[in-house]
Amino acid sequence: MSTNKTHIHWFGNDLRFTDQPFAVRANECETIIGIYVLDPKRIEYNEWGFRNMSLNRLQSLREHLINLEKNLGGLGIHLLVKYGSPSEIIPEYVKEHSASLSFMNEYATDERKEQQLVLEKLRGEEIYNYDGNFLFDPVNIDWQDNFAHSFSKFRKKAERYLRNKQYDLHSDLKSFGEEIRPTLKKSQRSIDNKTALPFRGGEEEGENRLNDYLFETNNASRYKETRNGLLGKDYSTKFSYWLSVGALSPNMIMRKLKDYEQSECSNKSTYWIFFELLWRDWFRHACKFYEDQFFFKSGTSEEIWTSRDSEIAFEEWAQGNTRKDFVNANMKELRATGFMSNRGRQNVASYLVHDQDQDWRKGAAWFENQLVDYDVYSNIGNWQYVTGTAFNPKGGAKFNIDFQSERHDNKEKYRNHWLK
Repeated sequence: MSTNKTHIHWFGNDLRFTDQPFAVRANECETIIGIYVLDPKRIEYNEWGFRNMSLNRLQSLREHLINLEKNLGGLGIHLLVKYGSPSEIIPEYVKEHSASLSFMNEYATDERKEQQLVLEKLRGEEIYNYDGNFLFDPVNIDWQDNFAHSFSKFRKKAERYLRNKQYDLHSDLKSFGEEIRPTLKKSQRSIDNKTALPFRGGEEEGENRLNDYLFETNNASRYKETRNGLLGKDYSTKFSYWLSVGALSPNMIMRKLKDYEQSECSNKSTYWIFFELLWRDWFRHACKFYEDQFFFKSGTSEEIWTSRDSEIAFEEWAQGNTRKDFVNANMKELRATGFMSNRGRQNVASYLVHDQDQDWRKGAAWFENQLVDYDVYSNIGNWQYVTGTAFNPKGGAKFNIDFQSERHDNKEKYRNHWLK
């Protein structure tokens, strides 16, 4: 039982009001305040000379926040959006309101350090911090010194635990008073009419997409056959857009997927959606285990990874001006829309690292700048997997770009879509 009348939840990559672990604590209080802090480090220039977040990504983030403010406001909960250092802003509000605090743990270096500073400044205060946005909850596994370096090993452990999981959602937040009118200004983000991701941010839009992909269109029953597509919104789930900021939780998706399997269809495609969520989970576990080493140039490898540094090669890749049309089409889609298929991401990463011999971290940073579904764990994990510095028992994944373009775009519809 909380002894504080006011509770503050510090939002991070959990921008939803459904399926929130902190709800049971917050519901014991009389007032709840939500705070989201945009750390300047997230948008400033990085070591490679470009910003960590593009304007398009920032406007997309605003959409998620606008919907969160609306949903919380309907329950009488204020959402404050602040710009600055979380370790300065959060303790100030907690002390000002004599409040308890909750937040979801993050494991990337900057975010983790800010959270540690907050904990240090609020020693003795009532704080509930927890591991969230997992399918395979870390409380159910102790890796000790032997993390599952291959996905197959991780999958075996996870599936053994998840086999009978019900995916029940956490308690709903109660109403804390009269409805609060939103104050955030509308996002000015324009959506390219050629995009495969023609969606707005926010939990409501994510719920709509979830219901549409499963129950309205039955696309979930065809996912395994279409997932390597390149054009259109329905070749893949696109759930990553909402998962990346926690507007949907993996639990919410699996709850709906189980309902779909029971009432409509259960096959290899519905299993493969779960399979892909496990890949996402694996990289999240990996960063929690390895912490800063997760971001090292040589990753978890004992060998030193070397690369060339060619500004021309990188710019040709980033702008879509390489000698490979398939790479160019994908990179132009990324610049125009902030999105790229999973097939495209693997190919362009392979080209930059293995064909151009460039530093994978610079490519990962460009994805961070551009992708509206950017997730630090999946991004870094997948780049290291392709490069061969971590998580790939085969030592990397080098793609034959010509073979890939012929196999997945043999009529050149995708290339024509973006290059002509």
